[in-house]
Amino acid sequence: MAATQKAEDMREENIAAWQDPGIAEKYTRTEAATIPFANIILDKGSIVSKITQHNCAINAFDFGCGTGAVTAALYEKVPKEHWPNVKVLGGDISQPMLTYLQERGEKNGWTGLTTQIVDGANIQLAPNQFTHIFANAIIFFLPLGALSNLFELLQPGGYIGMTTWAALNWYDHVQRAVNNMANPPFFPPFEEVRAMLQHNNAWHEPSFVKQQLENAGFQNVDIVVEKRTVAVGTPEHFCESMKLPLKMFAGQWEESKRDQISKEVMEELKKVMLEVAGGEEGECYMTMEGIVGSGWKPVGK
Repeated sequence: MAATQKAEDMREENIAAWQDPGIAEKYTRTEAATIPFANIILDKGSIVSKITQHNCAINAFDFGCGTGAVTAALYEKVPKEHWPNVKVLGGDISQPMLTYLQERGEKNGWTGLTTQIVDGANIQLAPNQFTHIFANAIIFFLPLGALSNLFELLQPGGYIGMTTWAALNWYDHVQRAVNNMANPPFFPPFEEVRAMLQHNNAWHEPSFVKQQLENAGFQNVDIVVEKRTVAVGTPEHFCESMKLPLKMFAGQWEESKRDQISKEVMEELKKVMLEVAGGEEGECYMTMEGIVGSGWKPVGK
């Protein structure tokens, strides 16, 4: 099966998994990995200074928002007295994620936050409305045209900040777990996994990210590659966060044995991570390598 077709199959698995009522609670644990890069996105857009020093109002779109890592980072950076100048639309294909984010916003007093179902492969929003768009760890799941669609949503002079992963550091742990099994199931090689996740595109290469932003029409494109070592929770927490990618790969296993194989893989992964963390209460650390791309919509567009 071609990598592109596998990517489409995985997208369908993703959509189904993201409707799980418990997905948001599990997904919050991944924020440790994404928030450091969300902060880079915000800093490169000079967003805080625009609000606090120049009294500018922003109308931002947190695209593929998940549980709201970028939105939370934004409200954390902006002093509370300036929150009335902040307006954010959180868009995601997962209603459980949006419900979680909306409740999170209400709890924290983020009155400028609204949420809406948005399919990244078919965005139905009015053009030229946002001053800022954030796309944190989402673009590589989508067809190449997604960046052009986001370009149309920005006001002239608007800013986009996006991230992709230069490496998939969790893969080695899962592969080790599978290899430890008495009867290892098929597990795709690294290059195939990356190709599936990225629709067979080179989102792991900084030059490719830069080219795609420029192809979409953005100017003053800047690319940085950053590494951050982050705590991703106990072995149990880490394994919980891996259920979603494993659910996607499980589609390649015999259907009648899929649940049992998935259970056995998770049991072996727990053993691997117990060794990594030094015990059940130990902390698992991962070095995340992200590519942060940013650019601006020309004023005359």
